[in-house]
Amino acid sequence: MKKTYKRWLHQEQNHCKEVTVEQKTIGRGHKYMVSGFNEDYEGVQMPSVTGITGATDGSGTSPIARWSVKNVLEYIEKEMEFALSQKDLSFVKYDMLAKAKGIPDQVLKKAGNRGTRIHNAVEAYLTNGDWKGHLTDEDSTEALKVCFEKIDSWIAEMGFKIKGTELPVFHTDLAVGGAIDIVLSNEDNTIYVCDFKTGGQIYFKDALQVSAYIACIASMIGNGIDIWSGYKDQMHHRVDELQLGGAVIHIDEENEKVSINHLPEQLIGGQAFLHATLLYEAQKYSKYHSVKL
Repeated sequence: MKKTYKRWLHQEQNHCKEVTVEQKTIGRGHKYMVSGFNEDYEGVQMPSVTGITGATDGSGTSPIARWSVKNVLEYIEKEMEFALSQKDLSFVKYDMLAKAKGIPDQVLKKAGNRGTRIHNAVEAYLTNGDWKGHLTDEDSTEALKVCFEKIDSWIAEMGFKIKGTELPVFHTDLAVGGAIDIVLSNEDNTIYVCDFKTGGQIYFKDALQVSAYIACIASMIGNGIDIWSGYKDQMHHRVDELQLGGAVIHIDEENEKVSINHLPEQLIGGQAFLHATLLYEAQKYSKYHSVKL
């Protein structure tokens, strides 16, 4: 994933230069490389927002650990039940434990693949693309269509237009990067950053992730970068005059439900990202403002 932006120099408003942000897959995660902005960043692999937020806030770690143990035990239980039903313990495979250890990774990979498919499908649906082509027979196309229609209607009701999907961004001071699922705007003074989630629930770290993306957007705009084509002509406000917000959009395919989980105002902006501990504490007592669709 790569995107080239225009950067308008403050001293010469009629002159711009190109800044490219590229997402690279390194190991299990992503790194971000920026060229054309600052010599110090050339060739530097910036860490991803999701990598940092996952390590900073462990709200999802304990549930996943418990879930992993549960999957291992369920696999062993099924193997034993089958063997006992046959009254022959020879059905218990000698490598059962080794296979059991790999079950959580297999399930996670399957869930991750499903999440990617739904991410790609909803973004294609909202931009009039071939959304069904991203799905497989494992996905409930009609149920997802209901969810996607709800998201589309919410965007229209808010008076927003889609300004970008899978938008690679970076923070000019913190040297981190990320890819925003969808950027919305009223093309006047408001920018709204949204991230799609398809798992069983959302966590504190998801708020931190969206907050970090908002900080990246503010940082780029403050440095004269047009975050979408035509930004310079549409948005006439300084970065400190813009209304910046965000939400975690949870898609519940099974129940055909969508929840728009707006970030509390005090969690938005660069300071929230700089002070991750404060964000974590605030999120405990200041829950998402959730709207069910």
